[in-house]
Amino acid sequence: MHQDILHSLHPRVPPVFSHLQHPLLLLLLPLIQTSTTAVVSIFDMFSIGVGPSSSHTVGPMRAARIFVKEASGHGLLDEINQLRVDLYGSLALTGVGHGTPGAILMGLEGESPELIDAKSIPTRLENIISTSVLNLAGSKTISFDYKKHLVFHFSAALPQHPNGMRITCFDKEGDMIATNEFFSVGGGFVMRVIPKYLKTAPKPTTQHPNTLKTFSKKTLTTDHLTTMLPFTNAQSLLQVCQREQLSIAEVVFRNELQWRDAETVKKRTLALWSVMDTSISNGISSRQEYLPGKLKVKRRAPVLYRKLMNGFAEYAGMNLSPKTSTIGGGGGGGVVVVVGL
Repeated sequence: MHQDILHSLHPRVPPVFSHLQHPLLLLLLPLIQTSTTAVVSIFDMFSIGVGPSSSHTVGPMRAARIFVKEASGHGLLDEINQLRVDLYGSLALTGVGHGTPGAILMGLEGESPELIDAKSIPTRLENIISTSVLNLAGSKTISFDYKKHLVFHFSAALPQHPNGMRITCFDKEGDMIATNEFFSVGGGFVMRVIPKYLKTAPKPTTQHPNTLKTFSKKTLTTDHLTTMLPFTNAQSLLQVCQREQLSIAEVVFRNELQWRDAETVKKRTLALWSVMDTSISNGISSRQEYLPGKLKVKRRAPVLYRKLMNGFAEYAGMNLSPKTSTIGGGGGGGVVVVVGL
């Protein structure tokens, strides 16, 4: 059904995505059709998640979590005795360096990118590998052989997207219960094909938020939100600012109010900034020579920050030598000041 909708809305939408499911896609379909606005929520563009890559860590973790949550919602979690993950394309070729295996296994254990303690992932991954035990959705343990049940297809790719993965689960007789293909399309967003359940399931006990209903073309074209201050490009955005006597930030804030109340917008925006600020501080104050991973990539942020601060100090006539520095310059390792520089 999605194929007819997509091609009727815009001929440039690849037909291979005709049967993919994603809430953001369903939201954007009317916008593709009418081309009347370029407004997207900042919380669709920015989200908090474990690094280093939104497409190789955040997306795969979300996909894995969706799979086990929906299996649980269909009453099938207790039936799962074995599980296999197949990685294709870029997820297979660069996944290890981007932390994809750990992200997927954490998702299968029920973790979300927004709430997981990133520092705990390496230890938990090692524990899964050494014990061959996976705690599905945080409530059911199964045997999981890391080398056997996590398969990297280095020379193959799924046709829909380079970042493809397939999750399949089996019962104790080895019969397949369910399978689903996911595609991490960037920014932490995940698209997928409609899941296949090959075993009769009890009546679903819960409905996961990411379980999509079947949408008609009428629904797609009439139920989307109308922006308060719409614009189609940068020029029209500036025209809106001039007409309404508002800054760009104020226009964005006004548009956000169509989705959520002002306090929620402020709270979530400050949460985003807090994570960004902490990430910057951690980066410029790190004493580790190399970035995490096996590629031995040297950290550049600490050195650049020290040079920048020394330049400020020289301009202001301050002494920021290692012996007297209290703001992280010269290798002193003190408190890092980022805001307001």
